[in-house]
Amino acid sequence: MKEKVKIMPSLIIIPLVISLFLFVNWANKSFPPPLIKISQQQVAMNFNNRSLELFSMGKKRMISALLWVTTMLESDHDHYKNSDYNSWIFLRLKTITRLDPLFQEAYLYGGQYLSVIKDDDLGAQYIFDRGMDLVPENFYIKFYAGFHYYLELKDFKRAISIFESIQDHPQMQQTMPNIKTFIARLYEKGGDYQTALMLLEQILRQPNLSPAIKQRLSKRVKQIHNKNPSL
Repeated sequence: MKEKVKIMPSLIIIPLVISLFLFVNWANKSFPPPLIKISQQQVAMNFNNRSLELFSMGKKRMISALLWVTTMLESDHDHYKNSDYNSWIFLRLKTITRLDPLFQEAYLYGGQYLSVIKDDDLGAQYIFDRGMDLVPENFYIKFYAGFHYYLELKDFKRAISIFESIQDHPQMQQTMPNIKTFIARLYEKGGDYQTALMLLEQILRQPNLSPAIKQRLSKRVKQIHNKNPSL
């Protein structure tokens, strides 16, 4: 009789446990928990530049390289909407280039990342400007900085200045052989139609210009004259 009493609760508990398990499984599928997204901006760790320099113990390049690798691994795609030099990746790049002012990859790729991926225009401007000042011989830092000023900041005057400084660089003919017509376009967009017209007419006087290019540039010259009959 006692054995029968012991068996009965077991027969009741087992179906209840199975039913509870099935219910929980159904509830998890039917009502998934809300996703909690924590941005890298909230969790990224940055350092006081002055303190890091003091405690680097002469290993600045090693620490900057380690921070660079860590930054690449932690990189995100969230746009930064504020204009306050406070995006986590900008602060990290600032630290890296403070420790190693000649870290060319940080200026070149970090500047592009801030400009294109993060939409941190002011941060990218700071990184590009610092790179152009400290590594002036790097063609590509200036090249992409010029596009940042042109496309993102709409600062045509500064973009023209940068592109004119590298238009005769040997690398330019491989990267952008139509640089002179591009600079003329920048002058046109900046409202300096007279200089744009002068550059286009100089290009048109060049020998061995293909008929297709000559036709296209002549059309642009005509368009500028139509917009500004006084020229």
